[in-house]
Amino acid sequence: MHGQSIRILVLIMALVLTMPVFAKERLQQVASQILRSLKLEPLVLAQEMKLFGQAAFTTVFTQEQPLDVFMQEVQNGKTVFNYADVIGGHVFLHAGLDNAHALLHLFATSENGFRGELSLIEKPQSGGPGLSAFNEMVAKRYLPWMPAGAQLLMDIELPGPDSVLQQLYQLEHSESETRRQIKARLLNKQWVPDREVSLGMDCWHKGNESLYLFIYGLQTGTGLYLMKKNKQAE
Repeated sequence: MHGQSIRILVLIMALVLTMPVFAKERLQQVASQILRSLKLEPLVLAQEMKLFGQAAFTTVFTQEQPLDVFMQEVQNGKTVFNYADVIGGHVFLHAGLDNAHALLHLFATSENGFRGELSLIEKPQSGGPGLSAFNEMVAKRYLPWMPAGAQLLMDIELPGPDSVLQQLYQLEHSESETRRQIKARLLNKQWVPDREVSLGMDCWHKGNESLYLFIYGLQTGTGLYLMKKNKQAE
């Protein structure tokens, strides 16, 4: 179950630091080529990002065409997608490209139209494909003050002049013990707590960095959502 959750988050989440230009252009170009090959409409909304440190690109589009007619055309033609899943009326087409993984998510919005989301994420440049390479990539994303034994479930960086990192962890300790450990570790790293709580989240500051933490109890262990902002110096 944990592996399936990771896979869904990596391929579908579309929420980051500005990625290298060559990576951004390559993924945009690949996305445009895939959509053109399927005779889909131009992009409506596009987002560059990083998922677990890897360059990624997601675009959303709409199509005035019955979804079943489009799927029949896809089945009769040649596409980069080599297998599909259908879950509750949602269609997921998967492709393993030379330098990226691709997922096309489609669902009907009316009898004569559908919406789609095309997501691509670059494959790791080292270590080759496989679970071990993915685990190594995830391990590099852990923040240095995170308690031992935490599992990183989500890691998204949004582009822009000021970087924004969002992560989701699951920890094995109780909520109170997790709070105690995190507070001690942040103070040890010279983070300064705010007196005020924003939207139910604890706030911390260090230089140009701001950290927002939402810690909540689970049936087993504790969940931690965090947002870390790094404002560029004036």
